[in-house]
Amino acid sequence: MQPSNTKQMYLEQATSIEDWQAASALLLAVMHNLNRNGHSLWQESQLTLNGLQQQYRDGELYLAKSQDVLVGVVFLQEQDPYFWPEIAERNSLFLHKLAIHPQYQGFDKGKQLIQLAEQEAIQRGLTWLRLDCDDREPLHRFYLGNGFSLVDAKRMGSFSVARYEKPIN
Repeated sequence: MQPSNTKQMYLEQATSIEDWQAASALLLAVMHNLNRNGHSLWQESQLTLNGLQQQYRDGELYLAKSQDVLVGVVFLQEQDPYFWPEIAERNSLFLHKLAIHPQYQGFDKGKQLIQLAEQEAIQRGLTWLRLDCDDREPLHRFYLGNGFSLVDAKRMGSFSVARYEKPIN
């Protein structure tokens, strides 16, 4: 799936334990950066190799790369009964743990990653992108600014989650 112009970002499905370890390291770097800025999001145990492999299956981890350098990650699922129990129809690609390494934040890499996920959904014949995220203003601005609509915000266990969706044209 790598474009001929390698300066552009592209998605690569994880195929090795090293890919999972790299994703874990990137997500931990994002978590530590958020913590330093007073915005805790994930628990470290969720982002270790073991934690990620307990939450996600092989085939769901995608690496966002530019010139063969890992700049972001996202987990892509075609079902999400925990956060989206009302969506029984298999018409959606659910985005989880969409993250850009702190070194590459601020350069529209998050927007590019969403566009790549949209392309992946189109290739799979799906008509919606859906996601859940922490219910806070910077994330609201980011997802609304990238064409998503807020479905709702609600308490789920000990945290507040915002759910977004975007139709794919």
